[in-house]
Amino acid sequence: MRKTLKTRRLAAWALALVTIAAGTEGVAAAAERETSPALTEADRAVYERLVRGERVYPDRAYAAPDEPTVYLSFDDGPSKWTPQVLDILREEGVKATFFMLGSQAEAYPDYVRMVAEEGHAIGNHTYNHRYGELYPEYESFRDQVERTSGILAGILGEAPRLVRAPGGSSGHFTPFHFYLLEQAGYAVFDWNVDSGDALRRNARAADIVRGATPAKLPAAPHVLLHDGGNREQTVAALPEIIRYYKDKGYRFGKLDASVEPVQFRYSPGTPPGRPMTEKRFGNLLAEARRIAAERGIGGDSPAVPGEGSREEGPLRLTAGPSGRSATLEAGEYELTGGRFWVSPARLAEVLGADARPAEAPGGAVTVRAGKRVIRIDPALRSVLLIDLSGYTKRLTLAEMKTVGGELRVPLRTAAEWFGSGVARYDLAPERHVELMPAGSFAPSLAGWRAPLWSGPERNRPSEGAPSSSGRPADGRLEKLLWGPAAIVLAASAAVGLSAHAAAAYRAR
Repeated sequence: MRKTLKTRRLAAWALALVTIAAGTEGVAAAAERETSPALTEADRAVYERLVRGERVYPDRAYAAPDEPTVYLSFDDGPSKWTPQVLDILREEGVKATFFMLGSQAEAYPDYVRMVAEEGHAIGNHTYNHRYGELYPEYESFRDQVERTSGILAGILGEAPRLVRAPGGSSGHFTPFHFYLLEQAGYAVFDWNVDSGDALRRNARAADIVRGATPAKLPAAPHVLLHDGGNREQTVAALPEIIRYYKDKGYRFGKLDASVEPVQFRYSPGTPPGRPMTEKRFGNLLAEARRIAAERGIGGDSPAVPGEGSREEGPLRLTAGPSGRSATLEAGEYELTGGRFWVSPARLAEVLGADARPAEAPGGAVTVRAGKRVIRIDPALRSVLLIDLSGYTKRLTLAEMKTVGGELRVPLRTAAEWFGSGVARYDLAPERHVELMPAGSFAPSLAGWRAPLWSGPERNRPSEGAPSSSGRPADGRLEKLLWGPAAIVLAASAAVGLSAHAAAAYRAR
């Protein structure tokens, strides 16, 4: 009798838990119905193909190399082995591509800058390489990509467009992964030659050379190597690998979005995670296109003009609640590749910042925005950020150009330098960008250096070295920026929960 009662109680608890879970799922679905954007007919047709397991490829032309080209790539870094890899590449006059983990970039920001300064390409390899956290569903992979994009942008001044999935896309990606990442402006690269340096713990240099130089080569070899982990044997093998391809007459290229990507064939048995409903796809697609537009890293959104677009018409800039505004006429700005390029002095004017113009055409421009001084030097292609608490940060190879003697920079990127950001934008019926007030944006602190006057030497972090939190050891800037940011995040979470509950209530 007691056993029967116990069994019934357990069954009742199980039923209650199932009911609660179902109710929670219903609430989430109701909220999704309440907030999902409607799909256009073209987007719905794409969705129907993707849900059938078909790949939908971007309408994009790739540049074909005019001579045999090999692409060397190094994954999982940067690490203590990266400088040795760079030394060999420099000595051989070879360029390559480094797919970096966000966690490693936080630990070695100086090596990230070193790779960029020596002219190599940098790609996004997610944050921590943990399959269990990456591949339950698309959102978990996207979150790590975006986290790493923010870290690399904080170090380099821009987010890379290249993405490589840890372990490759086969068995991990559905057609939705490829399409949504492409819509967000990313180019996904796998490989077609595996050196095998990460397949075995104790791979020898001779085995790595053999794996990287197969007898039958693909038309354009994309060779997978690693600079993260214990890579002593990879470093030992690299000169012979380079010599092999040189002897065969190959030139060495670095990857970018103009190179036709190598992508593994989609495996229909890939676990899809949650069902990709049309509403969920609509939300993810809108978010992907927003990322492409705001970051200016391309994408195939029909709302964003393509590379080289210079359509006429004024651009109106406004700064949040301050009421400050400026109108840039045609010729005073540029719209190229989905990005607005503007004068930093005009941007400073709208944000209420003080700009000191260059002393000569093509010279450096200095801007003081709130508690930050920004020096933009086109001659060095660098940006120096100085916080009044004494922290400094240098962005190397930052994007900028000179047009008719006037310095121009990407609007969204420069707004972030000034402690602002893009609140919203419109391309029709007029071109309008609304900016957040200067000082309202808390950027990534990866790569910030502690002030020279921060106290005894033992209290100062080594150059470029973060604390255990990944941020500078001295906490003044952290308190200045991250305290309010934490409050805003908490408030946003509370508002999000309230909206979620309201949506569920209305949907009942």
